[in-house]
Amino acid sequence: MPQVASSPFESPFPEAGVSRGRSLCTLKKADIARTIRDRMPSMSIAQAASLIDATLEEIATVLAAEKPLRLDNFGLFVVRHKRERPGRNPKNGALAPVKPRRVVAFKASTKLKLAVANGSIAESTKPTTRVEIRSSHNLITL
Repeated sequence: MPQVASSPFESPFPEAGVSRGRSLCTLKKADIARTIRDRMPSMSIAQAASLIDATLEEIATVLAAEKPLRLDNFGLFVVRHKRERPGRNPKNGALAPVKPRRVVAFKASTKLKLAVANGSIAESTKPTTRVEIRSSHNLITL
């Protein structure tokens, strides 16, 4: 079970193997739900998991509608259109066109960039105890 981080930037997921280099850190919804429950004891793991699901669903809904999505102190997600371009089959080198498609792009906020560069989160970006999520379907206040 993840431990509550002693500093806001320290990972509460030591088993995720966060390290420098090309290592991948995978966070599971269950791990995030446990961390939310640890920081907010009045919330159950099921409620935290529901909160995570609702948040991710709302993000996907906004992006599917091709609207930009800004998360304060985190960054901006936008949908970009890629046009058709020539490509090659890596097995035989034959020309193979790459079809037009939509992709999600992310631009980190200045505060996130500074946190990554400095290895710590500035005072203004520390999590607060009040969380409010608004969507067209729900208003969740914790």
